[in-house]
Amino acid sequence: MPTCVPFINPLSVIYSAAFSYSLSKNGPFRSEPYTFTNAGETSLWYRVSAANYDDFVHEARVTILPREVTLTSGSASRYYNGEPLTCESFVVSGDGLLGADGVEVSYSGSQTNPGAADNVFSYVFNEGTVPDNYSITKKYGKLEVWALKKM
Repeated sequence: MPTCVPFINPLSVIYSAAFSYSLSKNGPFRSEPYTFTNAGETSLWYRVSAANYDDFVHEARVTILPREVTLTSGSASRYYNGEPLTCESFVVSGDGLLGADGVEVSYSGSQTNPGAADNVFSYVFNEGTVPDNYSITKKYGKLEVWALKKM
């Protein structure tokens, strides 16, 4: 999990400065940094305190971008046999899905007669997966049926 810690000036060691953090300008402030895990933008306020100095309070913007993920359905081919050709497989690429996050895929692509078609699919996120954490691109594989050759 990403942790946001503002740059600490080496001089802060000399002046015994203490850092504290808050999600609002007026506090409450706490000594441990916040951890952010979901995509989005958040304001984080940090305060630097040192004896004999005024506190310094400043806002930092924390931005976590969604993971770029590509879902690609599988491809298949064969000679004509009168049965629909389907391929119920997919590959996840790009940044990938994290941990227990996942998708459920449903396929609607098929090809029966000689020719080609996209292996069309749809998806829904599994329970517990935060959709805003992902930017999904769909790519369709190909389903191709070849004509039987006359002898």
